[in-house]
Amino acid sequence: MKPLIRQDLFGLTQMPFLNIPANAYFDEQRRECFEGLQRFIEYRGFAAVCGEPGTGKTMLMKLLCDSLHQASHKIIYLQFSNLSDTDLLRFLCREFGLEIPFRKIALINQVQEYIRNLKIKPVIIFDEVQNANTKTLEALRLLSCDNFDSRRKLCVIFSGTPQFFDQLKLKINESLRQRITFFYKLEELTEVNCREYIEHCLKEAGTNIQVFDDQSIKLIFDISEGRIRLINSLAANAMAEASEEGTNALGIKHIHKAQKNVLLPKSEFTI
Repeated sequence: MKPLIRQDLFGLTQMPFLNIPANAYFDEQRRECFEGLQRFIEYRGFAAVCGEPGTGKTMLMKLLCDSLHQASHKIIYLQFSNLSDTDLLRFLCREFGLEIPFRKIALINQVQEYIRNLKIKPVIIFDEVQNANTKTLEALRLLSCDNFDSRRKLCVIFSGTPQFFDQLKLKINESLRQRITFFYKLEELTEVNCREYIEHCLKEAGTNIQVFDDQSIKLIFDISEGRIRLINSLAANAMAEASEEGTNALGIKHIHKAQKNVLLPKSEFTI
């Protein structure tokens, strides 16, 4: 359930923190990652972007997809990384509008041939990749092993937690690791970036009011530890708490109330 924020109270033209603003916020590292991915897509191959939960990986992938020229790119977003290798290949066949053969080797050949003859650039984004098994990752790698055409036509971007980088260090994944030409690890926002992000979201939502004072922003940062998803939840819920009181002057008490709504309560018992 989305927090109820009074637009009239805060002078808003749209809701902040609940959706990505039309003019998205980029700190230095997210801009570096975004621009690096744009260059990578022109080069093609395999890329890997990792970060702790809530650091904005999915948001970055969405912005990347939105930035691509739709007429010249075939974008496939895979969020079910726990698919088996065969199910993954069948999923790609369905996305490409192909018949689905029974045997795995026929599935691979079918997708390879389609990609080889495709006039636009295929971009596969594989989210939550840390949950994928070795056979599924190997199936994606095999799609790039096309002896009939040495040019890179397939573009695969892996997105997940740093656990995936640890998986790539395993000997069994060495062949895939060597094919990844772009690595990036997203970190949490700094306190300065957290302030900039909150102010940016409010400005994009149409308000000129200073909604959060310095202490409130500092508390949001301390609770969230710079994780964008949690910053959004705390800020939106705090504004909803203030809306119930009919005030646009937020303070620490509203952040504490929001904290109770968005964080898992601590257990009273230790096992």
